[in-house]
Amino acid sequence: MSNEPTKTSKEAASPPRKPSPARRRRGRPQAGAASGDELSELIVAAAAQVYAQQGYHASSVEQIIQAAGTSRPTFYRYFKDRYAVIDVVVGRVNDRLTAYLADAIGSAADFPTLLECVVDAYFEWLQDIGPLGAPIANEIHDPASPASAHRERILQEIMELFLACPIDVSGVTTEPLLYEAAIHLVEHLGQNIFWPVPLTQAQRQQRRAIILQALHGMLQEPRPK
Repeated sequence: MSNEPTKTSKEAASPPRKPSPARRRRGRPQAGAASGDELSELIVAAAAQVYAQQGYHASSVEQIIQAAGTSRPTFYRYFKDRYAVIDVVVGRVNDRLTAYLADAIGSAADFPTLLECVVDAYFEWLQDIGPLGAPIANEIHDPASPASAHRERILQEIMELFLACPIDVSGVTTEPLLYEAAIHLVEHLGQNIFWPVPLTQAQRQQRRAIILQALHGMLQEPRPK
């Protein structure tokens, strides 16, 4: 005879119990299994999306956490406020510009070619960053936006790249204000090439030619008569 206890009819008819699902802890991210650096990067990517659509002043932490699919406590675990995370977004975008320009300057054999490479690199960067170009361009003179602080840094980096260029720059100005003015000009004429409505290829080439003509006139010293 078996020593096993006999199940009652009620117990025999009852299906086995399934384990209860674990309760979500407060503040736990909803963004899948992301954690640590991955979660931080997820928030940065969401901030980039919100910033591109809304700009700095119209964006909020709530919009960012909604886009990231995470929670407010999780956001504040990694970033102090919306300025801090958008600062990361803008900083990375500007670092890409510095990298593009450094490659362009390093590949030039003479000053006219240098200007062409730099303008082409700037156009490539604008196309690469897409919608992020709009709020950055709109806010470069807004002290409340991270775009303004980063612009001062990028201006200095660009001027240093130009002045340290190894090619023959005889007859080229070393006046920093002229380089700053040249950067202003390129920004003004180039920033709306790809947004809100992309220019045609013919229009881009015309804009490129005008920018190069202006740069030659600004940065090359007049020849003695």
